[in-house]
Amino acid sequence: MSTIQSKPNPIRALQFFQLMRFATVFVTGIVLARSGMALNEIGLYESLLFLSTATGFFWVNGLGNSLTSRFNPLNKTESAESVSATFGLVLTGSFLISALLWIFRSPLYSITGPEAASVFGWFCLFTFFNNTAFLNETLLLLRRRGSTLIAYGLLNFCLHIGGAIWIIVSGKGVESLIQLLLVLAILKNILLVVQLYRMNTVIPKLSTTLSLGKLALPLILSMLISGSSEMIDGFLVGHFLGNEAFALFRYGARELPLSGILAAAMSQAMVARFAAEGITREGLMTLKKESTALMHVVFPVSILLILLSSWIYPLVFSPAFLESASVFNIYALLVISRMVFPQTIVLALQRHDVIFRISIFELSINVVSSVILMRWFGMEGIAFGTVIAFMAEKCLLYFYVKKQSGIRLTDLLPIRIWLMYTLLLLLAFAYTTIR
Repeated sequence: MSTIQSKPNPIRALQFFQLMRFATVFVTGIVLARSGMALNEIGLYESLLFLSTATGFFWVNGLGNSLTSRFNPLNKTESAESVSATFGLVLTGSFLISALLWIFRSPLYSITGPEAASVFGWFCLFTFFNNTAFLNETLLLLRRRGSTLIAYGLLNFCLHIGGAIWIIVSGKGVESLIQLLLVLAILKNILLVVQLYRMNTVIPKLSTTLSLGKLALPLILSMLISGSSEMIDGFLVGHFLGNEAFALFRYGARELPLSGILAAAMSQAMVARFAAEGITREGLMTLKKESTALMHVVFPVSILLILLSSWIYPLVFSPAFLESASVFNIYALLVISRMVFPQTIVLALQRHDVIFRISIFELSINVVSSVILMRWFGMEGIAFGTVIAFMAEKCLLYFYVKKQSGIRLTDLLPIRIWLMYTLLLLLAFAYTTIR
């Protein structure tokens, strides 16, 4: 086993990279907000980034996770062909998405505003190169290049923030910001080409490409469905409760980014290990150890934010957004289900069809429970519906894992620690609710 381990820990490296990616977006937002740039320009920049993310996150991540579950470093020929097939699919998808964005740019101006016309060509180029660049971190993880992954995250953060500050100081606008993103995306693709060369990738067989696409399709659809939950929640609030409630809900419906980012990174890294070694007792012990370490971070932070939310929201936003704090507190309860990882085993087993079917069931539970609870608790009821749906999804995934593999909950989860933190989180939530 030691022959495929590396220092630093690939799990920690991927978590660090994802945190740096989040920090890049977060700090850039702060820099723009404090720069004196006009709000309409900031809005244009953010809407373009939203459009790029919305058209790419589900299929790029779906293909990346499918490659992770299929990659076996002990079979270099087969793994190299899988990498080539994934790159070909991502390249094709990136071209199609960018082309469609350009063709339908006029209707899309209703989202971005007509001001986007002057920069939309640069934006389409950025979207093309940015989608393919997402393969970099997946390949670095699979190659066990933890140090390179950390350096890659740091360099991207420094270049992005430094470039944004230079553009603002120079008095330039959104066009220069999009051009900066394009240059960074091209540089990332140069690294991607170097990685593909070092992995001795070849032109893949059509059968391999079709097989990988078939494997990825259920996961892509499940990610699309999961991503639509947020939009459905927003539609329910806006349609039934009005624009004022929608604004309050959107500002409150912000799950602690730390929990989702770190949990997803850990899960992906463990899928890569299980794919390489099989689902062994040692691997399950590592999963349990890593989830324990994660709990010691995200649970205390979530508890603290719940206790302070009613003070933070009026201070950071305005007293008018005090009601948003109650929605945030409900979404903080998602950390309870986030810290259970049956999906990692299902992905390692390459049963993406199971994840897809359960995601449909999760969405149904979300809609039904949100509509019912909304009648009693308003927008807080919609937030509770999301929490219920997430918990139901994890329960169904665990029941499948137990039935198929005989893996017990105690093999996946440090139950006593999880129950202790869950109880403390619920007590904090109850305290802030009834006081």
